[in-house]
Amino acid sequence: MDRKQLLAERQNRHKQCTKGIKDFLTAFIDEKSFVENNEFFANEENGESVVCGQASIGGTLVYVVAQNSEVMQGGMSKRQAEKFINACNIASNYNKLPVVFVLDSCGGKIDEGIELLDCYSKLVDILADMVQPSICIVKGNALGSMALFAGLCDFVYMTDDGIIALNSPSVLAARENANEKETDLFGKKVNEEKSGLCSFIVGKNELGSHIAKLLATTVSKEYVAPSDAELNRAVAKIEKTSDVREKVKLLADKDSFIEIYEKFDDRVITGFAKIGGYSVAILANNSAIDDGRINQNAVKKLNKFADLVFGYDLPLISLVDCKGIEKSIDLEQSTIIYAIANLTKKLAQIDRVSLITGNAIGLGYTLFASSSLGYQHSVIAWENAVIAPVEKSVGGLVMYQEEISKADDPVSARNAAIEKYETMDSDPYIAAQNGFVNSVIEAKNSRIYLISKLQVMCND
Repeated sequence: MDRKQLLAERQNRHKQCTKGIKDFLTAFIDEKSFVENNEFFANEENGESVVCGQASIGGTLVYVVAQNSEVMQGGMSKRQAEKFINACNIASNYNKLPVVFVLDSCGGKIDEGIELLDCYSKLVDILADMVQPSICIVKGNALGSMALFAGLCDFVYMTDDGIIALNSPSVLAARENANEKETDLFGKKVNEEKSGLCSFIVGKNELGSHIAKLLATTVSKEYVAPSDAELNRAVAKIEKTSDVREKVKLLADKDSFIEIYEKFDDRVITGFAKIGGYSVAILANNSAIDDGRINQNAVKKLNKFADLVFGYDLPLISLVDCKGIEKSIDLEQSTIIYAIANLTKKLAQIDRVSLITGNAIGLGYTLFASSSLGYQHSVIAWENAVIAPVEKSVGGLVMYQEEISKADDPVSARNAAIEKYETMDSDPYIAAQNGFVNSVIEAKNSRIYLISKLQVMCND
């Protein structure tokens, strides 16, 4: 058999073995953009269990590494791990291209023993050290070490069939007499709402446009100059809405907001957007839940988000309306202090602009609105903002205790003291006079002021 015929047969076999996974890739990469690399590297006896190559998504060049479950159920082997590592190295050498991983595997080939475990370690190590952006799409199973692999990626998408678990799902279900489907126990809903591991859940048809929008905002960060009208657009509705997500969308450029960890604790909203053409990260306290007080899960969410903000070198816009931390003995006895201290260290390294839209009280001020915390930090406050070390019910009694004790009507004096503390001692103008707030503004001008701060911050 001549070489041309042999090559044609090998290419035909490879094409048949990889058709399914390549069909999946075409759902989110740009049309005809995929150029496969190393198609015969680590070639298995029955076909190729890993497909990799360069492609573009929304015009942004990426490197794709996909497990092919149609070959040996995507079972991880030493050779497959080597191909993963080789692909990561290629992506790093290509100007640190963003890498998109597609995971779908029944697990590892245990007959390879310690060699397989060592390969898993090398694979996890190279991802932990990777400096370029990483996106993981859990198409099927991500079990054992591949669950850890998914957790190390910057962004995790999950499909309807996606499962993430460190242990065997079937063994866990049998051990605990769980009758639910594996996707109900370890699928997208659980990993979005309970573990917080899943960054986004989008339909297959929206996957490409969503990733393209994410890459354009966080990776390429191309500045698109808005019109003068858009630059000077007032947001008259912002003060009237109680929906924090609506506030964010009013401040952001049209249709640019991408929320991350949407269902993992609703006390704080996190995401990415464009404001005045600039790429930014956004966090917003949700005062509709316990006056915006943060809890354990909120801090976990913020710690994960702060890692991304720092890693992608984005300015952080904070919409502050928070009365501090949840009042709970259980919370105080947890690891919350350590978690908040860790968050504080991260926020201190980020360029920030804080917009106080309501309360900035106690820890709510320290974490989200203090001009002293952050590499560059500008603070803007609405004219009706409340900035104080404690809530008015405590501050009024402490500050005006002597007046209350001498009053003929202690109840009226107590109420007057609370009102006085809120209107005078918590006034944003006092904070501005003392240099803790840069600007006190009307709410409708919020977007204009944010853009002016970003123009300085992003062009230094």
